[in-house]
Amino acid sequence: MRPLWAVVLTLLTLSGHTAELTLGVHTENPAHHVAEMIAAASADPVDITIVPFNSAEEIERQLRSGELDLAVIEEPAENWPDVAVVADLYPSVLHLLYKPGEQQLGLYPLLAKSSIWAGIAGGIGETQARKLVHDSGMPDTEPNFLANPWTEEPDVYFQFGGILEHDALRRLGAYRLYSLGDPAQLGAGSVAEAASLRSPNLHPFIIPAELYPGLSKEPVLSLAVSTLLLAREQLDVNLAYNLAMVIEQLRGRIAAYYPLAGLEDAIPTGRSARALPLHPGAERFRNRDQPGIIERYAEVFGVLATVLFALVSGTIAWRRHRRQSRKDRLDRYYAAVMEQRPLLAASTDERVHATTQIRAIQADVMQLVIEERIDADGALLAFLALSNQLLQEGSTTD
Repeated sequence: MRPLWAVVLTLLTLSGHTAELTLGVHTENPAHHVAEMIAAASADPVDITIVPFNSAEEIERQLRSGELDLAVIEEPAENWPDVAVVADLYPSVLHLLYKPGEQQLGLYPLLAKSSIWAGIAGGIGETQARKLVHDSGMPDTEPNFLANPWTEEPDVYFQFGGILEHDALRRLGAYRLYSLGDPAQLGAGSVAEAASLRSPNLHPFIIPAELYPGLSKEPVLSLAVSTLLLAREQLDVNLAYNLAMVIEQLRGRIAAYYPLAGLEDAIPTGRSARALPLHPGAERFRNRDQPGIIERYAEVFGVLATVLFALVSGTIAWRRHRRQSRKDRLDRYYAAVMEQRPLLAASTDERVHATTQIRAIQADVMQLVIEERIDADGALLAFLALSNQLLQEGSTTD
């Protein structure tokens, strides 16, 4: 159940004008199909227009310049100013395929000396293949990337994507999957882990055994990258919240179309190495079910309330005790004054002595009022009235 504030936020957004947003995406699937899902599911107040590209570099340029509002693109390894993450969409897995006769070359010479198909121009495949070659100690070597894999058969496929279809497997019968280390030794310093250290947008991924029986009968250690929905940081917080909500609702449909999106922990969203920040609207959506400050600190508030109640109760009890103590002292002075009353009807000397004693008691009481700041309440006034009355009786008798 959505919290009340989220419902109010959505209603406030719906009451505004329709926001027209442009969404850049490259023409290859599943990116284009997922973008169409997002655009179709984003009803008012969001109207999304899909802008297709053949170059990932152009998508990046237009998003960073503000010509695009949104983009479906692989996670970058470095920070892009004024760009934030709205949601993770799905992982893309590296399929590194080679012809068996070239396996002895090793990974880096294989990439340096072969013709390579790495996907769209400027995409994650080209970027990472070039980075691996440069990081291998051959910085002056430029990989031979093909414009397409149809006019010339590549020696190596270095392409990020989803599970290969049967048609693709038939075309790739002469190739084998290259493993970036022994999957059983993951965590012991494989090539895949070295690549993920240099490129924190990548993470190791194990392609299960027999997933592609013709390409590998053993599990293969590879790499994966998350495909994200990115937005300009200036995008309205409410719009980003709604987009994150729409994508959460589309999770099942995306996984049905692209099975890798349904794998548990396939998208490591908690990695601290992520180069791009989370958009405030998306962060608000992610934390929508988190307890509020009152719920989080309910026990602390309970303890504070108990302590406060104890302090108030103790203060009241202390004040009552002091008041009762003062009253008890005044009662003693009452008794002392009343002890002098019979003497007022006796001989002259006794009346003088009684009057002197009453005035001395009055002086003691007034000193007590000054020193202990006794309030001029009814008990004090009654004492003064009584003692003055006795003094008057003594003078009348005279």
